Amino acid sequence: MHHDHLDSFLKPSSLGAFPPRFEAMSRPEHQTNLKANTATAYLGLEGTRPYAGAGWYYAEYRDRVSAELITLLAEQLGWSKRDRVLDVGAGPGQLSLLVAPFVAEVVAIEPEPDMLAEGERRAAMADIGNVRFVAGSSDDLPALRSSLGQFRAALMGQSFHWMVDKDRVLEDLSAMIDEADGAVAFVTPRRVSIPDELRAAQDVAQEILERHLVNVPPGPHPNGRHAPFEEILKRSLFPRIESIERIYETRMRPTIKSILGHEYSISHVLTRLGDNRAAFEHEARAALSRVKSVGEVSVMRRDEALIGRR
Repeated sequence: MHHDHLDSFLKPSSLGAFPPRFEAMSRPEHQTNLKANTATAYLGLEGTRPYAGAGWYYAEYRDRVSAELITLLAEQLGWSKRDRVLDVGAGPGQLSLLVAPFVAEVVAIEPEPDMLAEGERRAAMADIGNVRFVAGSSDDLPALRSSLGQFRAALMGQSFHWMVDKDRVLEDLSAMIDEADGAVAFVTPRRVSIPDELRAAQDVAQEILERHLVNVPPGPHPNGRHAPFEEILKRSLFPRIESIERIYETRMRPTIKSILGHEYSISHVLTRLGDNRAAFEHEARAALSRVKSVGEVSVMRRDEALIGRR
């Protein structure tokens, strides 16, 4: 679920349409990593909801991997229509919906109710009937094991960053994944480069947001304080490491709504803004008024899948 500083300036997708009253940008939400206290140990989410209300914004404005990368992943792992795949920390299901055409069923586990609701909505709109959304987190895997059954593979997007005991999570997943051909994969979209004018617009929005949040404590955040995923896989029951990537160019058209929408997809931002949201938007919209003149631009992307096999 998480990559807080990806630059998502995309206009709304075909599934999107703006949510009710989007013009007022009035929905509650979630966090930024801005000046987080890195001295504080990350002990988990501690009862917080970092993505409360963020479902639509996350689904609409976060970068996602391409369908072409998922095709490569399905081929490399040998998926068929007999297989089931588990998506842990699925968010609003961007990854699950891309995987669905290649397998019999995808089970998407996600703790945030707003994410679950948005994922179910988008699955219905896309007429995808083989993705099942289940409320829960990685901590619930042992309890869910008997009801969910066995899987060919488990996937995670940004969610693995948030899990406190990553070794235990992989151990719990091992009990749910095929003993012969099972695998786990961490699937990540990245940007290789973006035009300077887009970077400048993002910096402006983040600087204004930082000022509006300066007196509000940041929510719990891992801030990358963990071993590289490759090292964690090597000491797990999935030690045979492979990787695939796809580098490609896309075109996009930045808008003020998409820039602000991306900020609202970041953990804890909207809940921290609270009643200060309208003031932030007023200032940000004025500062970003020239974004319309940027027009369509080219962005280089790199999709990655880090795979651990038994």
